[in-house]
Amino acid sequence: MIQKIQKMMLRPKTIESWRRRAIAACYVVAGCAFALALVSAFFLRHKPTAKQQQLWNTTAITAKYGEIRTAGEDNHMVFEYSLENHTDHDYVLENNVAVCLAVRLGSAKDLSPCHDNVAEAIAFPIVVRAGQPALIVLEIPKRYPIPLTPASSSGNRQDYHKVLEQFAATEMPNLRGFVLFDGESHYEIDLPRGW
Repeated sequence: MIQKIQKMMLRPKTIESWRRRAIAACYVVAGCAFALALVSAFFLRHKPTAKQQQLWNTTAITAKYGEIRTAGEDNHMVFEYSLENHTDHDYVLENNVAVCLAVRLGSAKDLSPCHDNVAEAIAFPIVVRAGQPALIVLEIPKRYPIPLTPASSSGNRQDYHKVLEQFAATEMPNLRGFVLFDGESHYEIDLPRGW
């Protein structure tokens, strides 16, 4: 009989111990679920978004039209521009995959696809010192039919350039200039029509 009483007394302690363990397990599971919900909410809220596209800087390097001339035995057209560096550091443009030369056509927003071989049109590297101008020469395959040579007098030289400008205006009326894109610096250099 004493043994029965001892067994009965042990039973409530065992039941109480299991009850505590079950409650503790429920708290642990609930805590883990809450922690998982917080972590999930954090990552869903702060999921990486698509990288915002960087705008092209059109004011760092600007260009002014200089003149048109011819070059080579084939008498092809050459456009000269003066580049101005408005930044506080030197600018160097090398010929690489990130360089694109496009032709501005028709309206101011129409651009041709990138030129296949930019190095054929422009001599690289282009170095523009901070706050200083530099000359850029752009050669295109369009040929002037009559060989011209620039005259030594300034009046004749002006006539020479005017003839070429008129030729460019009549033979390439849709040409509004050129645009040089530097993908590394994210510079857009507009080479405007000046003829």
